[in-house]
Amino acid sequence: MNYYDKINWKNRSEGKTTKISAERLNHMDNQIFNNANAIGNVEKIADIGDGTLCGAAETLKETAEKLTQSLGNIMPSGDMNILFNFSNKTTGGGLYVTNSVYIPKNLTFTLSKVAFIGLSGNFVNQVTVSRNGNYINLVATNSAFAGLTASCVGTIS
Repeated sequence: MNYYDKINWKNRSEGKTTKISAERLNHMDNQIFNNANAIGNVEKIADIGDGTLCGAAETLKETAEKLTQSLGNIMPSGDMNILFNFSNKTTGGGLYVTNSVYIPKNLTFTLSKVAFIGLSGNFVNQVTVSRNGNYINLVATNSAFAGLTASCVGTIS
């Protein structure tokens, strides 16, 4: 991929001349301008963290964690109804898992009721809440849950 189209200047001593025009000079001037701005944007990393790329990444990670904590402060608490969709296939360990739902890791989600569309009863004792960082999902071994949607009532605290 070419980022710049060269003019391919020739000297008179080579028997050829390259016409100098405002268009060709502006072509170079614009490219110099764009490159200077791009370099300036890269140098802005020097203003983040310790000024290195790793330092900037660490600072951005810390900022993201603070944002996550802030979101946790505005998460609703109390009883909530959440829909989870179980996969059609099991994992390597024979588990059926659901989609993940964001609930910050500083909060807990305790199930009180699990109902499935197409099945009757409360299946709360047949599913487990699994946490991965700021996300939770449900896990079960019952093949009857494969491909079904679970309507779950739980408490966030």
